Amino acid sequence: MLFKTELKRRFIDIITSRRFMLLFALQLIFLLAIFGTTSFYQIKILEDVSGVLENLDQANFDPTQIQAGTPILESLAGTTQAYDKMMGHLKEFALIMLLIFATIYPLLWYYVYRITKIQNTNLRPKRFYLKFQIINLLSAFVLLSIIVLLYLYNQNNLSQESISNIGKIILASFLIIHYFWIIAISNLHLPPKKLVKRWNQEVFKIKNVISFLIIIIILTVSLFALYFLIPISTLVSIMTIILFIAFLAGSKVYWLINFSPQQ
Repeated sequence: MLFKTELKRRFIDIITSRRFMLLFALQLIFLLAIFGTTSFYQIKILEDVSGVLENLDQANFDPTQIQAGTPILESLAGTTQAYDKMMGHLKEFALIMLLIFATIYPLLWYYVYRITKIQNTNLRPKRFYLKFQIINLLSAFVLLSIIVLLYLYNQNNLSQESISNIGKIILASFLIIHYFWIIAISNLHLPPKKLVKRWNQEVFKIKNVISFLIIIIILTVSLFALYFLIPISTLVSIMTIILFIAFLAGSKVYWLINFSPQQ
């Protein structure tokens, strides 16, 4: 069972209330910010890459002409300009994404805290934000450390197979770290020492691991459903997207109720 009776009642009460509509709206704003920013800068960066390649297509790679003193490129100005624009857009993209995750994402989770009515929900927004971002930074540091170590270990043997294996290890590491992250986030209302103790109690429970895996599997299936159902019709697309966003919002409520101390 994913729910005990009391937890199931709390979950149903929340997702059928008006409070869940605001959570749905916050989740929608977050996704629109992510996908809108990604789509906008993807187009910009592809245009910049195209500009770099167009300049390189005009390069002279004839050995005879190069030996005779003909430069590879008549001017590096076009290539340099296109490259600088690309790097500028990449920096802008990274900064905006950082701002989204530093503002909208914590607000989204703080509201989940408010509507689930977990004990000690009088946790002040500033304290919540600080603890939330500390856990985010720790999680990001661990994941980046794994990526760097994998690169250093395989840098002299980067074949297609090794890159595929690295990708699988990074994906598995991300899921494990995300599970640890969820347990920690679900107990932010506890003092640091109690949070660590509670995290140690919850993280290795089989029922929690199974619950997490079921949610991840459903999310994965939902993404595939989005990919195949969206092209069918506008109505089907809208309904599929609404259900997907509702599931994302509902999963946050579920995790907080299921992985937090019972009242």
